[in-house]
Amino acid sequence: MPIIVKKVCGNGSIEDIWVSDDPTDQELIDALGGQGNLVTEKQWEDQWEILKSTESDDYLIVGVPPHISADSPKRKTCNLSDQQAKNIVRAIVDQSI
Repeated sequence: MPIIVKKVCGNGSIEDIWVSDDPTDQELIDALGGQGNLVTEKQWEDQWEILKSTESDDYLIVGVPPHISADSPKRKTCNLSDQQAKNIVRAIVDQSI
């Protein structure tokens, strides 16, 4: 069953992108434009994983991967508002400066 990931673009726009509920790294890289390597920037509040490509200024927000012992290997859909997604990415970028 597909889930939504939030793509926070470098220009400030937000996109909802559908991926599988157990996405491969390539699927996530494709959501970021298909180039580079996938990098985990941060985990946020033990719920969200913020990902980035080495070749893009865009970020993805996706549910954290489940623990190996979890009943389901599925990630949860990103139900954050666009503004919440922007605020999370802004907080991460500001911390890295």
